[in-house]
Amino acid sequence: MNANQTCSSSKQMIWTGRILSGLSALFLLFDGTMKLVKPAPVVEATSRLGFPQSALTGIGLVLLACTILYLIPRTAVLGAILLTGYLGGAVAI
Repeated sequence: MNANQTCSSSKQMIWTGRILSGLSALFLLFDGTMKLVKPAPVVEATSRLGFPQSALTGIGLVLLACTILYLIPRTAVLGAILLTGYLGGAVAI
């Protein structure tokens, strides 16, 4: 494998990671926004999980803040750690 193939492969891996991270971030931003907008299916699903409707705003703000921290390069590690905790709590429920 020569240096040209290694460089090309590295660029492909970097762009694959960026695309996957971007798609994940878009989903999380959409989810956080829906928790703030509070359409009926979101309120119903949250109620079935045992959370009051009043908790939706706080949950949505926390999710948006963690995702925004993840998207900023200087705070990406902190955002990733916070999102891991957020999603771990979601799985536990």
